[in-house]
Amino acid sequence: MVFCCICDTANYDICIYLISDLFLERHFFMTEKTIFEKILHGEIPCKPLYEDEYTLAFHDINPQAPVHILVIPKRKIINVANSNESDIEQMGRVLFTAKKVAEISGIAKTGYRLIINNGDDGGQTVYYMHCHILGGRYLSWPPG
Repeated sequence: MVFCCICDTANYDICIYLISDLFLERHFFMTEKTIFEKILHGEIPCKPLYEDEYTLAFHDINPQAPVHILVIPKRKIINVANSNESDIEQMGRVLFTAKKVAEISGIAKTGYRLIINNGDDGGQTVYYMHCHILGGRYLSWPPG
C-alpha cells in the first residue's frame, strides 16, 4: 500500500494536497518507511539517549564529530520547507529536546551546532525532519 507522506492517506483520489497545483509540488507518495519511522515503530533497534512523548534522540550511526546525536519528532514532518503552522509546536519541541540532549551529553557548556538539512541541495538524505547535534570539538566555519 502507498501512503501520502503529508496527509497520510492511502487514497490518491481524496488526498487534500492534490486539490490544487500549489500543493502538488509539495506532495509525493512514498512506498517505504524512512529509517526514522522504522526506528519509531520498533523495526530497527535503537538505544535512546532521550525520549519523551514528542521526540526521540539517539546517536548518529555515521558521526561527523565526537558527539553526533539526532533528534526526531515522533510525528512526521518531511522537512522545514514542507512544514505548516500545525507543525510549530512539534518543531519547537525538537529544538528544546536538542538543548536538553546537549546538556545530558556534556557539550552544552563548551558549545555545539544544530543542523537541520532541507531538500537535496541542503544535504537532506532522509525525508523526515531531524536535527543533528554536533559537538565535542571546535566546529569550523563555514561548514561543507
